Amino acid sequence: MAISEALKRKIAALRAKTREAGCTEEEAMSAAAMAAQLMSRYGISDADLVMSRASSPKVPKRDGWRVKLCATIGYCTATATLFDFDTAEVVFFGREPGPEIAAYLRDVTFRAIDSASREFKRGAFYAARRNTRTRRKALEDFAAGMAMRLSGRLWELFKPTWTQREYENAMIYRDQAVPDSRRRVSRDLRDKPRYVEALSAGVAAGNKVGLHHATTGAPAPVALKVPS
Repeated sequence: MAISEALKRKIAALRAKTREAGCTEEEAMSAAAMAAQLMSRYGISDADLVMSRASSPKVPKRDGWRVKLCATIGYCTATATLFDFDTAEVVFFGREPGPEIAAYLRDVTFRAIDSASREFKRGAFYAARRNTRTRRKALEDFAAGMAMRLSGRLWELFKPTWTQREYENAMIYRDQAVPDSRRRVSRDLRDKPRYVEALSAGVAAGNKVGLHHATTGAPAPVALKVPS
């Protein structure tokens, strides 16, 4: 139990390292990756199993990539997700410190995509779109491509520490904690990309985000940096 409490304190401190708190983008992203590394650096026995939840608010209904990325982050961290499309909130359920790690990774990956999206809007492809609707769709396709690539890379990094048993326990805990929850699929999740060029640009941006392994050989990332 003592190990679990120590992890919670460390992760809470890492989550506090945001741009709003005075950190640079690079420092905030690096802190996120350090939080992820704690998942593999410390072990918690079954006897010390502690289940918890952590929420991350305001998942826009219209952006399906945000919901998909949250689900991937939950899966990678062996936490079960629950989306409330009415309150626009996502909750992660699972063994500590998984939910806190998932919530923090959600925050910083969204920030990385938002930052890259602002850069994309300054580019020629976006400027060439003729109206607000087509520009919005190009931006959505770019973000979706970046989220897709980041999802794949996160899974590559977390896969060595992932277990089916832990993920199943997280789903059981979620269903017991919220027995009357309704699982709904947003219509936007089924949208197909219109601009392959924008989608490809997003994938390329996802490749440029720095993801590095620990020098100790641990399989989790220790650096996650937004491309300049």
